[in-house]
Amino acid sequence: MNFLLTILGLGLLAFGSFIIVCSYIRQVQNHKNRDNPKASYSSPAPFVGPILVILGLTLVSVELSPWMLLLFVLDPDTVIVVTGLMWLLFNRQKQS
Repeated sequence: MNFLLTILGLGLLAFGSFIIVCSYIRQVQNHKNRDNPKASYSSPAPFVGPILVILGLTLVSVELSPWMLLLFVLDPDTVIVVTGLMWLLFNRQKQS
């Protein structure tokens, strides 16, 4: 059973890492095509990559540390969504 959990964990870890790398590639492409608004792309599920990586690490039996939360800071799509939500929250408070 441990072997199957390790295989599943490594698969989740690889897929989550792939999603994060694709996020970086999309951000670079968005920056190159910033003059063409139809060429921009935003992720429909920004938290999926970091969550899959953390789930994969728990299945592989790696000790989780608070430093694992840096994955949410390092994923560009997640940073954009969190920053946008904070801006909306604080902007709404200023208007009230």
